[in-house]
Amino acid sequence: MNPFFRDKIENWVADFCADDVFAGFKSETREAAPPLLVHFLMAACQARDVDPAELEERDLRVGLDALGRYACSESVRRDFPSLAAALFESLQGAGRMGHAEELGLFMRAARLPLGKHQPEKRPSDKLRRNDPCFCGSGLKYKQCCLKALG
Repeated sequence: MNPFFRDKIENWVADFCADDVFAGFKSETREAAPPLLVHFLMAACQARDVDPAELEERDLRVGLDALGRYACSESVRRDFPSLAAALFESLQGAGRMGHAEELGLFMRAARLPLGKHQPEKRPSDKLRRNDPCFCGSGLKYKQCCLKALG
Protein backbone atom coordinates (compact mmCIF):
# COMPACT_ATOMS: atom_id res chain seq x y z
CA MET A 1 0.00 0.00 0.00
CA ASN A 2 1.15 3.51 -0.80
CA PRO A 3 2.71 5.15 2.32
CA PHE A 4 1.23 8.46 1.14
CA PHE A 5 -2.23 7.07 1.91
CA ARG A 6 -1.40 6.64 5.61
CA ASP A 7 -0.11 10.23 5.83
CA LYS A 8 -3.25 11.48 4.12
CA ILE A 9 -5.51 9.51 6.49
CA GLU A 10 -3.60 10.68 9.57
CA ASN A 11 -3.90 14.30 8.41
CA TRP A 12 -7.64 13.91 7.82
CA VAL A 13 -8.14 12.38 11.27
CA ALA A 14 -5.98 15.04 12.98
CA ASP A 15 -7.95 17.83 11.31
CA PHE A 16 -11.23 16.18 12.27
CA CYS A 17 -10.10 15.80 15.90
CA ALA A 18 -9.46 19.57 16.02
CA ASP A 19 -13.00 20.26 14.70
CA ASP A 20 -15.83 21.51 16.94
CA VAL A 21 -18.03 18.56 15.93
CA PHE A 22 -15.49 16.18 17.45
CA ALA A 23 -15.78 17.89 20.84
CA GLY A 24 -19.42 16.77 21.03
CA PHE A 25 -18.47 13.10 21.51
CA LYS A 26 -17.88 11.49 24.91
CA SER A 27 -14.36 11.81 26.31
CA GLU A 28 -13.81 8.03 26.13
CA THR A 29 -14.72 8.09 22.44
CA ARG A 30 -12.51 11.13 21.78
CA GLU A 31 -9.53 9.40 23.38
CA ALA A 32 -9.96 6.22 21.33
CA ALA A 33 -10.95 7.94 18.09
CA PRO A 34 -7.66 8.84 16.36
CA PRO A 35 -6.08 5.36 16.20
CA LEU A 36 -9.49 3.75 15.67
CA LEU A 37 -10.34 5.98 12.70
CA VAL A 38 -6.88 5.53 11.18
CA HIS A 39 -7.14 1.73 11.57
CA PHE A 40 -10.62 1.74 10.00
CA LEU A 41 -9.66 3.90 7.02
CA MET A 42 -6.40 2.03 6.43
CA ALA A 43 -8.24 -1.30 6.35
CA ALA A 44 -10.83 0.18 3.99
CA CYS A 45 -8.13 1.49 1.64
CA GLN A 46 -6.27 -1.81 1.66
CA ALA A 47 -9.39 -3.65 0.49
CA ARG A 48 -8.80 -2.54 -3.09
CA ASP A 49 -5.55 -0.57 -2.65
CA VAL A 50 -7.30 2.73 -3.38
CA ASP A 51 -6.65 6.32 -2.41
CA PRO A 52 -8.70 7.35 0.66
CA ALA A 53 -10.61 9.89 -1.46
CA GLU A 54 -11.88 7.03 -3.67
CA LEU A 55 -13.39 4.85 -0.94
CA GLU A 56 -16.75 3.20 -1.57
CA GLU A 57 -19.29 1.44 0.63
CA ARG A 58 -17.81 -1.97 -0.12
CA ASP A 59 -14.43 -0.73 1.16
CA LEU A 60 -16.05 0.58 4.34
CA ARG A 61 -17.56 -2.86 4.97
CA VAL A 62 -14.04 -4.31 4.96
CA GLY A 63 -12.95 -1.56 7.36
CA LEU A 64 -15.87 -2.37 9.68
CA ASP A 65 -14.91 -6.05 9.65
CA ALA A 66 -11.37 -5.08 10.64
CA LEU A 67 -12.75 -3.11 13.58
CA GLY A 68 -14.46 -6.25 14.87
CA ARG A 69 -11.00 -7.43 15.90
CA TYR A 70 -9.88 -4.06 17.31
CA ALA A 71 -9.79 -3.86 21.12
CA CYS A 72 -12.01 -1.05 22.42
CA SER A 73 -14.91 -0.65 24.82
CA GLU A 74 -18.53 -1.34 23.89
CA SER A 75 -19.34 2.33 24.42
CA VAL A 76 -16.76 3.35 21.82
CA ARG A 77 -18.05 0.66 19.43
CA ARG A 78 -21.57 2.03 19.77
CA ASP A 79 -20.36 5.58 19.07
CA PHE A 80 -18.11 4.64 16.15
CA PRO A 81 -20.69 4.78 13.32
CA SER A 82 -21.67 8.34 14.33
CA LEU A 83 -18.02 9.26 14.73
CA ALA A 84 -17.10 7.96 11.26
CA ALA A 85 -20.17 9.64 9.75
CA ALA A 86 -19.11 12.95 11.31
CA LEU A 87 -15.60 12.45 9.87
CA PHE A 88 -17.03 11.90 6.38
CA GLU A 89 -19.30 14.95 6.70
CA SER A 90 -16.26 16.98 7.76
CA LEU A 91 -14.33 15.72 4.72
CA GLN A 92 -17.24 16.67 2.46
CA GLY A 93 -17.38 20.16 3.98
CA ALA A 94 -13.63 20.63 3.52
CA GLY A 95 -13.86 19.52 -0.14
CA ARG A 96 -11.51 16.58 0.42
CA MET A 97 -13.95 13.88 -0.65
CA GLY A 98 -16.77 14.54 -3.09
CA HIS A 99 -19.04 11.63 -2.20
CA ALA A 100 -18.38 11.60 1.56
CA GLU A 101 -21.98 12.50 2.40
CA GLU A 102 -23.16 9.15 0.99
CA LEU A 103 -20.50 7.31 3.00
CA GLY A 104 -21.59 9.22 6.11
CA LEU A 105 -25.16 8.05 5.62
CA PHE A 106 -23.93 4.49 5.18
CA MET A 107 -21.92 4.73 8.40
CA ARG A 108 -24.87 6.09 10.38
CA ALA A 109 -26.84 3.00 9.36
CA ALA A 110 -23.95 0.61 10.09
CA ARG A 111 -23.60 -1.45 13.23
CA LEU A 112 -20.34 -2.75 14.57
CA PRO A 113 -20.08 -6.18 16.08
CA LEU A 114 -19.85 -5.68 19.85
CA GLY A 115 -17.29 -8.42 20.30
CA LYS A 116 -17.52 -12.13 20.72
CA HIS A 117 -20.88 -13.28 22.06
CA GLN A 118 -20.66 -15.55 25.07
CA PRO A 119 -23.35 -18.23 25.12
CA GLU A 120 -25.65 -18.36 28.13
CA LYS A 121 -25.51 -21.42 30.35
CA ARG A 122 -28.75 -23.25 30.94
CA PRO A 123 -29.85 -23.72 34.56
CA SER A 124 -30.47 -27.44 34.08
CA ASP A 125 -29.41 -30.27 31.78
CA LYS A 126 -32.68 -30.34 29.86
CA LEU A 127 -34.60 -27.22 28.94
CA ARG A 128 -38.28 -27.81 28.29
CA ARG A 129 -40.73 -25.59 26.45
CA ASN A 130 -42.62 -24.51 29.59
CA ASP A 131 -39.51 -23.84 31.71
CA PRO A 132 -38.56 -20.21 32.38
CA CYS A 133 -36.31 -18.94 29.61
CA PHE A 134 -32.60 -19.07 30.38
CA CYS A 135 -32.03 -15.51 29.13
CA GLY A 136 -33.73 -14.07 32.22
CA SER A 137 -36.66 -12.41 30.45
CA GLY A 138 -39.21 -13.98 32.80
CA LEU A 139 -41.11 -15.56 29.91
CA LYS A 140 -41.49 -19.23 29.19
CA TYR A 141 -38.82 -20.63 26.88
CA LYS A 142 -41.40 -21.37 24.17
CA GLN A 143 -42.52 -17.71 24.12
CA CYS A 144 -39.01 -16.25 24.15
CA CYS A 145 -35.79 -17.76 22.77
CA LEU A 146 -37.37 -20.88 21.26
CA LYS A 147 -39.58 -18.61 19.14
CA ALA A 148 -36.49 -16.65 18.04
CA LEU A 149 -34.74 -19.84 16.97
CA GLY A 150 -37.70 -21.15 15.00
